Amino acid sequence: QLSTTGVVQFGDTSSTGSITVTQPITQPAGSSALVLASNGGISQSAGSTITANNLRLTSSGSVNLGESNNVGTLAGSSSGSFSFTNGTPLTIGSVDGFSGISDSNITLRTDALEITAPISGNTVTLAPLNGTTTVSLGTETAGQLSITDAEIDQITANTVVIGSIVAPNSTSTINVNAAVDRAFGTNLQLLVGAGGTFNVNAPLGSATTGSVQLTACTSGVTANVKGPIPASSTVNIQADTISTTQQITSDFGAVNLQNIGSAGSVTLGGAVDANSSVSLTGRTITVNAPVTSRASFSSINLTGMGSGSSATINNQLTAGSSISIATDSIAINAPLVTINSTMSLRPLTAGTPISLGAETSGAFSLTAAELALLQVETLSIGNSSSGPLSINGPISSSSIQQLNLTSGGDVTQSLSAPITLSYTETNSQTGYVQPLAGLHVVSTAGKVDLPADNNINNAVTGQAGGSTQNFVFKNTSPLKLQNVSTEIGFAPTRKALFNAPPGRLVPVTGTSIAQDQALDAALAAILKAEDTQKDADDKADADKEAGEKKDREERKKEGKKSCS
Repeated sequence: QLSTTGVVQFGDTSSTGSITVTQPITQPAGSSALVLASNGGISQSAGSTITANNLRLTSSGSVNLGESNNVGTLAGSSSGSFSFTNGTPLTIGSVDGFSGISDSNITLRTDALEITAPISGNTVTLAPLNGTTTVSLGTETAGQLSITDAEIDQITANTVVIGSIVAPNSTSTINVNAAVDRAFGTNLQLLVGAGGTFNVNAPLGSATTGSVQLTACTSGVTANVKGPIPASSTVNIQADTISTTQQITSDFGAVNLQNIGSAGSVTLGGAVDANSSVSLTGRTITVNAPVTSRASFSSINLTGMGSGSSATINNQLTAGSSISIATDSIAINAPLVTINSTMSLRPLTAGTPISLGAETSGAFSLTAAELALLQVETLSIGNSSSGPLSINGPISSSSIQQLNLTSGGDVTQSLSAPITLSYTETNSQTGYVQPLAGLHVVSTAGKVDLPADNNINNAVTGQAGGSTQNFVFKNTSPLKLQNVSTEIGFAPTRKALFNAPPGRLVPVTGTSIAQDQALDAALAAILKAEDTQKDADDKADADKEAGEKKDREERKKEGKKSCS
């Protein structure tokens, strides 16, 4: 047993290879510090704990001391990774003239921590030793792993990670009890394990903080955001249940809120404001506060998880470029706005039917009132995996320039449910009002049958699926017909019939239009009516010509009598 009043050092960084602690060791009585120095790594075998009031670790390799050590104050450096576990309260301070800890990757596990000296690395992880120990951020709380904002400011690193997802001692609860941000570095990440909870009760992050991440890699995790989360870069929250009441802001990045399991929910009670995209992913998505993506390229994406997913939008969504919603049901109670761009709405589960114009049980339904809340140039509804698409109530818009309807089944329409698209643009020089609304309808495997009194002021395009399917469309105003073709990549439409005012149907070169009375009784009736009208017009012309000829002959006879 050693006894000294100075520093006791084992090894040095120039000539000592690796050091492995194979038995419990204790700082000699009366000494001021214990130092382990090595040109290789420093490690310990199971049960070989280190007990010291003051410990300095210096290694040209890695430090890996994962046993439940009993150290008061720790300092050190290494060149690989620095991992240290302590079973008693630990202070990061100054030992033997060396202050703090430095390495590329640093991991400290203890249930009580004081940081009084700098910690410098690329990634710094602070986690409780026992999974049942709660982490308190911002305030000192007895019995918890408490890390204040001032202590976090002692850390210079690209990423600061707090908590752990590694079983069996994964972190159970992290509470943000007072404002915490990053004065240096970029990323701040909080981790909890299965069944864990994030409680953000105070501001987490700031304009100087890069990304803020609340991460759970397993199910059963809850994230309660009751304090604002500001960041200069991305904000990511992963949990089974996500609920917010305060604003989330990303000055230059994206905001992503994502459920882990397929039975969770995302409920926004606080505004979301991001420069880039905003993504909400969950089985049940409820938006009760404004969501904004500012950049001209930015998007807002709501994506369901699992069959039966839903989205309820009670406050405005505003995207710089596009909005995309894919859930099995949707309720739109506030405006959806894209700036001169696109919007896509579709069911998530393949085969789910789509109902437009009226609410239909079991269908991805968009009522006329909901469609009127969409402010977008190009609106796309459905995709090739969607079930049958039916138009069950009138649809009318003067602001949508292009409406795209796509289904893997039949596309049908009630006679009392016409589509009216009346978008126009006025030439500032001439004052000419140009009709520009277009409708594009595609069924990849079924028919397209739209026989109501539709009114599209410019163009209709599309295709029915397969050589046995028909494309039928009626329009009540002059119509420009384009591209009823086979260019989409599946079997050609069997026959297409477009009914428009006489003489006002303008086919484009290459369009195949067949008017065949054998299509069905409705088409036959249309054709018969057109033929009857033509016959009547021809007879009227013939009668008129005959009458005029008779008049000419009578006048000729009268002329001869007057000269005799």
